[in-house]
Amino acid sequence: MKLRSGAVCVLVFSTAVAVAGCAGPSDDGPLRFGADEDRVCAPVDQYPHIALGTQFDLDGDDPITITSVDAIDPLAVTLVSVSVMPVDSPSLRLLLDHYPPVEQFPDNWPDAVPAIGYTVTPGDIVDLVAEVKSTNQSAGSLEGLMFHYTVLGREYMARTHLGLDLTAGLC
Repeated sequence: MKLRSGAVCVLVFSTAVAVAGCAGPSDDGPLRFGADEDRVCAPVDQYPHIALGTQFDLDGDDPITITSVDAIDPLAVTLVSVSVMPVDSPSLRLLLDHYPPVEQFPDNWPDAVPAIGYTVTPGDIVDLVAEVKSTNQSAGSLEGLMFHYTVLGREYMARTHLGLDLTAGLC
């Protein structure tokens, strides 16, 4: 009797996972972050509260609306907020700074707005600014950010390929 009951549970669980896997957002949308894996490193004692920048590469003609952003595999760090900051030039972008990033972008940061619900149109020159806090003073990391967004009512997701390492000493 227990064996039969367990088999039914496995079948129901497997079916639920298969259905959930098919119904999720697609990763073939117009938002691209590049395929190269990169990492940025900073000493946690100097950067316990940071601004991590990600630039948009938006293909297509339709605007996208950001619906959520999640940290990928965070270890001893917390994703506090995400903002959209307009930048003046496609060649001058935010990578890492103290939060808020007023040292590098004193004129741009006042125009930043919360990312969730923001609509980015093709041609916009904006950076996504993730506010990340260390939860300890020894080390921490994250493997990137997962952006969820919609285009013309369809859900998509896109993964950044910029990881973060906070270290107890020098990088």
